[in-house]
Amino acid sequence: MELLRSYNSDETSSEDCGSFQEALGEKEFRSIYLITYSQANFDLFPTREEFASAVVKSFAKCNANILQWCCSCESHKKSGKHYHLSVKLDRNQRWLSSKEFLRNEYGINANYSSIIIGLFHH
Repeated sequence: MELLRSYNSDETSSEDCGSFQEALGEKEFRSIYLITYSQANFDLFPTREEFASAVVKSFAKCNANILQWCCSCESHKKSGKHYHLSVKLDRNQRWLSSKEFLRNEYGINANYSSIIIGLFHH
């Protein structure tokens, strides 16, 4: 819950919000990622919790634990759905091992980003 307490803002625009990276500090920022699984295979991951569980396993394989996660499922305009998962790790960790684990174990290609500034704009 520390992450949620670290960012408490009523600002309404990107110009006013400043840099989320600066607010958290460089070390903590690199332990936070946004993962997107486009055109999600619902036979493989029928729920948000099951997709999140696979990502938790992927980071655990490289000795990083997820302290917090939040997952949403969003419909594409034309067809299909995708998952957005934000994670906060217990330490700094590169995401490449997690991505490779998901590809090798489940045959999926998830996109990772450490740029999450836009997530908090109203």
